[in-house]
Amino acid sequence: MFNMEKGFNPAELAKQEEEKKKKEEQRKENNKNEERENEENNEKGLEGLDSKIEKMPGELNIRESNEAEKKRLKERIPQSQMEALKKSAKVFNEICEYPWYVTGSIAFLINAEDSNKQPDDVDIIFHEEDFKKISEYYQKEGFESKVAEETNCPFITGFMEVENKGEKGKEKTVEMEAFAQSTENPNGLINPGTKKTKYNIIKNSLSENEKEDFYILDKEAQIELYTKNLIKEIGDYNLDSTLKNLEKEGEEFYQKDKSKKFAFRLANLFELNNNNPKEIISKYREIAGNDDKGINNLKILLQIGKEFNKIPEENQTEEPEKNQEEKKGLTNILNEGHLQESVAKLQEKIESQRKDIVNIYSEIQKKYKDIKSLSKAEKIKFKEEIATKIAEKEEMISEFLNYNEEINKKEYYKDLPIYTFTTIFKNNYIEPFCKKMEEISNQLDK
Repeated sequence: MFNMEKGFNPAELAKQEEEKKKKEEQRKENNKNEERENEENNEKGLEGLDSKIEKMPGELNIRESNEAEKKRLKERIPQSQMEALKKSAKVFNEICEYPWYVTGSIAFLINAEDSNKQPDDVDIIFHEEDFKKISEYYQKEGFESKVAEETNCPFITGFMEVENKGEKGKEKTVEMEAFAQSTENPNGLINPGTKKTKYNIIKNSLSENEKEDFYILDKEAQIELYTKNLIKEIGDYNLDSTLKNLEKEGEEFYQKDKSKKFAFRLANLFELNNNNPKEIISKYREIAGNDDKGINNLKILLQIGKEFNKIPEENQTEEPEKNQEEKKGLTNILNEGHLQESVAKLQEKIESQRKDIVNIYSEIQKKYKDIKSLSKAEKIKFKEEIATKIAEKEEMISEFLNYNEEINKKEYYKDLPIYTFTTIFKNNYIEPFCKKMEEISNQLDK
């Protein structure tokens, strides 16, 4: 399905297959060691939480973090987030009568074997039965209580001040959001503890003080969460949806819009699935089930994968020795070889273009409303303006797509999410924009 090995000579292909085999064997051995360690940590993970778990209708399996997870926590989470976690854990452990979990980028970085993602906030899931006491406590700290529009899930949001150990006497602020979910009437993308569900939870320690312990969802739960995010966000990431929401919400839409995050979800899924696109597609298909939007998006991803496969063949030259040259790779063009930073840089560029497309379309639409008052000369000038805008955007996306010439054959898993993001932007924004512009231009001829 995602076969990037076309175009290689036999010797090179055999060498790469051997390298992949060794890496896979090492990964499996590491996983076995972690599984043995996890079994030993199961009983330890229950300490202090068993009475809370008993209240949950669904099945929750708690274990202590293994050595690899402890190392990732220590090495990847910045000091400011560590301090914010300590403050949060003390409050939630003291107040909550039900289990609670840290999600988002912090949990991701503990679960992912290889990632250079930078966490920027603290995200928490807790039980709605604890919402009253938690919200009362944090209101005194300046937090707001809100309700999520799509799920009706109550949550608190605000900023915590934490000590900046790098500069004594100065404090940093860390954003925190905590969502109060129900286990009786599910009101989230995933609801750990709900009847007929089974989730694995990892207990993490920040110090010898057990009041600072916190819990995260394991890798499988995070994969489920990001996949469900992806199913929805890809479906909402299109020009018509953006225009509709802007008309309804104004410029505030851009701040609340989550659809643009789908590229990060895709990058997260690659790094959680050992950079294996087949695993991602398999789990996506399983989670999507019979959901129409999910099935349609799956078809889109598969089609993009097929197009991606053809790129090495298209990049072949008539000189065989040049075909074997190692390409730079999209992550090296956009960043220093890191997937997450590359996606962030590309997302910033594309978001600027997305807003520009919407603004241009709105301006052209306003002029078009007065079409009856335009003279022949004004119509000709209007058509030229439209043609110029179409040409500009076609040239812009062409420049983005020129990156594809540097797709790296050996590490294609880093380039596929970037290629997917660019292609969906082209298909869902550039092409519909050009089509709408051409339709208006054609009307000017009547």
